[in-house]
Order: sequence, then structure tokens, then C-alpha cells
Amino acid sequence: MGLKYIKDVVATTGKYINAQGESKNSYQTCGKMFERDDQSICIKLDAIPLGNEWDGWMNMYEKKEWAGGGGATQAQAAPAGPASEKDDIPF
Repeated sequence: MGLKYIKDVVATTGKYINAQGESKNSYQTCGKMFERDDQSICIKLDAIPLGNEWDGWMNMYEKKEWAGGGGATQAQAAPAGPASEKDDIPF
């Protein structure tokens, strides 16, 4: 059974004020949507938001190629392994 990763599963988790004083939504990538060989859809959740800000809804958005920094999903993060003294701190 093959799976094709097609979208990110994203929840709106609150609001914040940016440097320009504008109110913006905060988002959390909670998982991925896949299409099976038979064209049925399945979802793999990696996280569920907690707190009063989340209204229970999740949205599907086009998958993103993260440029680095915060927001990388588990599959896009660096491979796990023992750290060495040469490793850069990722922030």
C-alpha cells in the first residue's frame, strides 16, 4: 500500500500582535494528509493542540518546504543521532 503525502493538517491555536501592531493568527502543524493508491484519504496526526484557544477545527493546507528554524515537522527535522561537539545549535 503506497501513500502520497499531499497536505499539512494545521490548527489555528490563537492570535498574536506582530511588530507592525497587526493581529495575526498562530498556527500549529498537527500532522499530514495522505492519499492511498486507491485514492482514499487518510490523516496521520502527530500533535493535538491544547488550551482554550483551539476550537477543535483543523484545516488542510498545501505542504510547505520549511526553510529552517522553527516549524519543521517531524519528518522534515534533522535525523536523530548522538550530538557531537561540531554540531551547530539550530537557533
